[in-house]
Amino acid sequence: MTRGENAATANDDDDNLTSRDQAINHIHFPKIPPKWYVRLDSPSNKPQLTSLPLQVFIFGVNFLEGQLVSRSLKSFYGLGPQACTKLMSKFHIHNTARIGALGDKQIDGLAGELSQMTLEQDLKKQLQDNIKRLRDMGTYRGRRHAMGLPVRGQRTRTQVSFPGCLLEFARTWSQLT
Repeated sequence: MTRGENAATANDDDDNLTSRDQAINHIHFPKIPPKWYVRLDSPSNKPQLTSLPLQVFIFGVNFLEGQLVSRSLKSFYGLGPQACTKLMSKFHIHNTARIGALGDKQIDGLAGELSQMTLEQDLKKQLQDNIKRLRDMGTYRGRRHAMGLPVRGQRTRTQVSFPGCLLEFARTWSQLT
């Protein structure tokens, strides 16, 4: 193909576009703030500016403004339904409130309260330390954790998978004690 043929095929591609597509391809948009984007599928042929969903930053995590506050709080490791309802009642937040409807004082209060609680990695580290302490002391619970068996008295005859290598470990452990 020569240059003339390439140019001809490019013009043919432009002819296949609809008038709306050609208009959109040739529009030079002004610089738009980052929280806005151009919506091209509007009913009219003119592009419209539409706002992006806002995000709220709480305790190191971004949440969409349309998400429920209770669901957002429960996403943190260590916050269950009861702690979530206590937090929400402390800051006078309704159960069906959304993150975007919160005021700045409520968001700052929630972030401050969450920073005082033991959550996420700190809580996981604390649990691992507790299990390690039980194992080091040689307690019954620590041995069960070490062998990967149920700790709180659950049935092991039929419900738990028990690898053969752990059977040998259990036998040697019982001989040592």
